[in-house]
Amino acid sequence: MRCVELVRLRLRDVQSEGRNLRIGITHKGKSTPCPKYIDKDFQTAVYLWNWKRERMEIDNAKESDFLFVS
Repeated sequence: MRCVELVRLRLRDVQSEGRNLRIGITHKGKSTPCPKYIDKDFQTAVYLWNWKRERMEIDNAKESDFLFVS
């Protein structure tokens, strides 16, 4: 996953599907995300999933649908 793909992620792009984490990444300017699946035990998946849960508790971030906010 490239840095630009990571910072463009929206909350709806990170979803749990069975033992995998589905990450919807817009590919080559297409508006429909191309899903990538990574094992939930993979450390990156753990970090992303935990951050998504914590991010929902940040007061000033509730107006944005991006996964990472400043």
